[in-house]
Amino acid sequence: MSLASNGSRSSTDDSNECEASKTAIALYQAREEEIERRKMEVRERLSLSSPVPKKKPDGWHKSGR
Repeated sequence: MSLASNGSRSSTDDSNECEASKTAIALYQAREEEIERRKMEVRERLSLSSPVPKKKPDGWHKSGR
């Protein structure tokens, strides 16, 4: 941020900062969307590769009795 001779910021600095902010926001949103896509891909792979485990029958015990 630079100051013009009258002590205020120049409009060029403001527009550059605004453009930089917009770029940063766009990059952040793109990254968030990529993360969401990857999460959905992982969920899809998990649901396809490992079916929901079946409920163990009543009377089933770890000891095998």
